[in-house]
Amino acid sequence: DRINAVLSHGNANNYRHFIGVLDIFGFESFVINSFEQLCINYCNEKLQFHFNEHIFRMELTLYEAEGINIAGSTFVDNQSTLDLLEMKTGILSMCDEEIIAPRGSDEGFLSKVFQRHFTKGKEHPNCLKPKPKQIKDDIMKNFGILHYAGPVFYNCVGFLEKNKDQIHADVVAVLAKSKNPTMKKIFAAMD
Repeated sequence: DRINAVLSHGNANNYRHFIGVLDIFGFESFVINSFEQLCINYCNEKLQFHFNEHIFRMELTLYEAEGINIAGSTFVDNQSTLDLLEMKTGILSMCDEEIIAPRGSDEGFLSKVFQRHFTKGKEHPNCLKPKPKQIKDDIMKNFGILHYAGPVFYNCVGFLEKNKDQIHADVVAVLAKSKNPTMKKIFAAMD
């Protein structure tokens, strides 16, 4: 606010000079990480990939085409982490599959993650099986992902329920009491 006030030269309507701060979600790693952190960190992996593509790969290609040598320009490619999350046999797909399984459970999901990504000869370099000293909770239902920003261990308790993407019961109850006939009809059936 102070910088913008100075830049406006006393005229609050002067938008030619403006400084804004864009605060987007950031990479998260807490003592206990759950589905929400996985989703946030997945978004950050996608942003990092986009940044890599548009800033590094495209610019380096342009420099090369123009004969400009940029020796030693490297970046961490996070495609393998995105593959681990997005592939048909990736973590997000496995979670979706476990939801529709007849006796799907968080434990079943975790077991499938380890079976798929830790079978001898099929180990994924970005999927981590935690050692007890790396886990800060007593539940020990965790798997890890080596993200571009570092390793994060996710406690999978509640993953399936959170991944169902259902409207919270309180929201359904409020919308079922709506005065709008269409809303009332739609949400009364869900209540």
